[in-house]
Amino acid sequence: VALLETKTGKRIAEHPIKNAARDEPRGIDVHPDGTRFVVYFGGQHDAEERDLRTGKLLRVYPGYLHGTTAARYHPDGTRVATAGTYSYELRIHAVPRRTDE
Repeated sequence: VALLETKTGKRIAEHPIKNAARDEPRGIDVHPDGTRFVVYFGGQHDAEERDLRTGKLLRVYPGYLHGTTAARYHPDGTRVATAGTYSYELRIHAVPRRTDE
């Protein structure tokens, strides 16, 4: 996952993100406060919330039997929704406030 400056396109940071099964990410969403992001993977894998500056794993949101197809923050940043492939499930997870602010 690369973080780019919007005006110049200059690469500010890059985090090699792979889950325990060594899968590549299928998608990401940046938290409204700009300090973290949620990333999801194909297969039977969880979604992960990570620090945007360091890539450090902050928390894990449980995956689905046939994989996670989406993970998106609510605009107010208090929740993240995850959706499962073929299961027609949508889960809404509470997002804790950052403790290092």
